[in-house]
This record gives sequence, C-alpha cells and structure tokens, in this order.
Amino acid sequence: AVTTPTAVAPDWWRAFGDARLDRLVDQALAGSPNLRLAQTRLARAQAVSEVAAAALLPQLGLGADITRQRYTENGAVPAPLAGSVRETGTLQLSSSWEIDFFGKNRAALDAALGSARAAEADVQAARTLLASQVVRSWLQLSRLQDQLAVAERALAQRDEQLRLVRDRVNAGLDTRLELRQAEGGLPEARQQIEAL
Repeated sequence: AVTTPTAVAPDWWRAFGDARLDRLVDQALAGSPNLRLAQTRLARAQAVSEVAAAALLPQLGLGADITRQRYTENGAVPAPLAGSVRETGTLQLSSSWEIDFFGKNRAALDAALGSARAAEADVQAARTLLASQVVRSWLQLSRLQDQLAVAERALAQRDEQLRLVRDRVNAGLDTRLELRQAEGGLPEARQQIEAL
C-alpha cells in the first residue's frame, strides 16, 4: 500500500504556543524579499495560465465609435448636410472561437498550469524554510537561556559551598586544602557563564 505524506500545516509553528515566536515568524514572512519574489513569480504564472485557459474559450468583442463632424458650407457636400454638425456612431459586436484540433492550446494550458503549480510549491517551500529558520534560531536561543540559568544556579551553589567551607575553616573543622578546592570551581563557573 502506498501512503501519501500528510501535508504540513501552513502555520505549524503556532503549535509551540508562544505568542512572541508567532510574532517573529509573522514578521519574517511579511518582510522577506525572497518570499515576495516567489509570490510574484506565482502571480505571473497564474496570469499566464489564465491567458492560456482563455484561448480554449469562445472570444467575444464589443467596440463603439462615436464621431462628431462639421460639414463645410462651401464644399462638395450637398444640402442639408452642408454647414451642419452631425454625430455618427458605430457599434460593433464580434465573436470567434478557435477549435483546438491538434491540442496546441490544451498543451499550452497544461504547461502553464504546471508552471503555476511549481511556482506555488516554490512559495510554500520558501515560506516553510524561512519559518523553520526562525523557529530553529528561537529554540537555540531558548536552549542557551536555559543553559545560562543552570550555570548561574551552579555558580550560586559554588558560592554558597565556598562560604560554608570558609566557615568550617574558621571553625577549625576543615583545612586550607578544602578551601582552595572550593575556590577553584568559581572561575570555571564564571567562564561558562561568560561563554553562554
């Protein structure tokens, strides 16, 4: 049995439930020149397919022409037209229909529809790629913020541990070796915070 892949929802990132992430992705999609270019290509391809589809249908035309003319009094024009101003009008209705015996128009329509579908796929791919890049960066930032919070808690614990060891050394319960060991963990914790 052949299984067809399920389509990805156009706004899949909203499943994370973070309004700030939603705003960031929406801003990126609205301001992306690459996405606008892909949408322009799609609009052009859709227009071409509409023109190709129109070639398969009967054509109907309507034209109107109104002319106002003054006839000379001293010319070759006889009375009652001589010296008068007259309006003349023409209304023209035309129709035509090209029978597509050899399928030229149908083939052009199929090609235009294929181009439109390809352009639509390009738009969706550009949209998905941009959204995934924003979400990936958002998740990396969130991970780094969590790591920073853990490192700050570790530094606070080492500070507390150093305070306890100092108290024990002052009370004569620990030696200077334990104090030096407790002091040794602080620079590493501070360096990790700086790196994050």
